[in-house]
Amino acid sequence: MSPGLLSVYQKNKFKKKITIFLKSLSVYLAIFVFFLGVVSFISHLDYLTVNRISVEGNRAVSEIDILNIVDGYLEGRHLGMFSKQNIMFLPVSDIEDDLRRNFFRIKDISLKKEMPDGLLITVVERKPHALWCIEGDSYSNIEYLVTENIIEFETSEPCWFLDSDGYAFSHAPSFSDSVYFQYFDTSLDRPKEDFHFLPTKQFKELEDFILSIETLNLKPVFVIRQSADEFHMYLSDGSFLNFSFQHSFNDVFYWLGVLLQEKKDELIDEKGVLTVEYIDLRFGNRIFYMPK
Repeated sequence: MSPGLLSVYQKNKFKKKITIFLKSLSVYLAIFVFFLGVVSFISHLDYLTVNRISVEGNRAVSEIDILNIVDGYLEGRHLGMFSKQNIMFLPVSDIEDDLRRNFFRIKDISLKKEMPDGLLITVVERKPHALWCIEGDSYSNIEYLVTENIIEFETSEPCWFLDSDGYAFSHAPSFSDSVYFQYFDTSLDRPKEDFHFLPTKQFKELEDFILSIETLNLKPVFVIRQSADEFHMYLSDGSFLNFSFQHSFNDVFYWLGVLLQEKKDELIDEKGVLTVEYIDLRFGNRIFYMPK
């Protein structure tokens, strides 16, 4: 075959490939457009449009506030074509994350699609377990009154509810009496929402330690965090325990128990009240105390 004929043959072959490619592309585009049309049509079917939204488990968090956030995800269209009200396109995980970010009181939440047009929102709220109050740089804002072995105290500073994990989730109102155990803090400027008083593991260890102290016939009434690693636990008789996280609370409890047993006549009066101003438990089995 001459060079001229070969060149014409190759050009015709190339044109044929281009023609086949363009026809195939047209077919695929037509199928794609048809598919988009079908999906768009389905997305606007009343049968699959979210018409029923139920909220359960909420008590403090307003149902209206929850629905307002959900409604924001049902407005408009995806890519200008697909209705956001269609239950099949509802971004459940995004809505759950958004609700958690907006309501710190929500501990857990789940959205369940109830086909064909329903949505069930189940909320688990955090429950108040204790109070976290900020007291600046000193005890100046805490008023103490020791009467018949009971400490009464009040604070003008704002407090926040802590749940059982030590998580601050809501501002707390003022209480006329000690409804919740209180943690005072001199190490921070102010408590924060979406913030832990202590890491959950440490907070639970501290709570267990407080309960164990009660088995020694001592009554903790509140705890003050002096610094990141120094705490004062005030007792109903006006004395306090100085402790830290440097030692296991099991060990600290054991050392305190041994001290109270060996020095019972010196440290405890006939009414069962401590006769010391404080007991310092920060230095292992070397325990220091100050008589009143």
